[in-house]
Amino acid sequence: MTERSGGVFVGRGVSLRLRNLQIRFGPDGPEIPPVTVELSLGMAPFWLEIALKHLAEAEAHHGVLLAAKPDDGQGRAVALEGEFCSGMQAIVAAATAIDALYAQVKPFAEIPDDVAAAWRTNGTARYKQVAEVLRRAFHLKDRRAANLRRALKETYRFRDWAVHPESSFSVPVLHPDLGAGTEWRFVAFGFAIAKQIVRAALAFTALLAWKPPEAASEPFRQVCADTLARIDPLTREWCQKYGQLTDDEFERRPA
Repeated sequence: MTERSGGVFVGRGVSLRLRNLQIRFGPDGPEIPPVTVELSLGMAPFWLEIALKHLAEAEAHHGVLLAAKPDDGQGRAVALEGEFCSGMQAIVAAATAIDALYAQVKPFAEIPDDVAAAWRTNGTARYKQVAEVLRRAFHLKDRRAANLRRALKETYRFRDWAVHPESSFSVPVLHPDLGAGTEWRFVAFGFAIAKQIVRAALAFTALLAWKPPEAASEPFRQVCADTLARIDPLTREWCQKYGQLTDDEFERRPA
């Protein structure tokens, strides 16, 4: 902070901690040396909000596409492009939410130095690193770890298609609603697939934050509690709009 600062504004999702907080007792009474204020922002809930916003937009464009008459080429083109753009952004936001959760819990995962070195040497895929960090941090059993790994593989595959696009030619893919062939990305980033990926990101974030390991440290538990509190409105919104979010007992938690 500068001398002209008007204090510290702690907004939604911001955590605050004080460093070097000491009280000394000298001849003239208690003395408090300068304290360092530090802030941290949990980004995963924000990215999930963004993902859901774009998913809703993709759904709206999809509805327009379905309602457009077959001879309305311009209307169908505008709706298709709108669905594609919104669906793509929803997918990228969902993957970024997982990345944000990964960044927050990585300090608690205890990844051995030789494992981290092997990742760098071998160029281990991002989704594998993220899955392993989450597995270790949350002490996931084999079945849930395998499910998470599969979901992350798909999520990052679609994310990479969006942020590392290729410009090569490919054969048309049949669009299920147009009944005609189109560039494959207009199908890959449509509402249906975006919904699956956003659901997976929201579901795994909720499930992981809901049950931190029994031996988790207090800072780790606080990360989980803060994340769960922030995304609780999102999970309830999902259930009201789309139905069941997970197949886990998480759905049966108290309202």
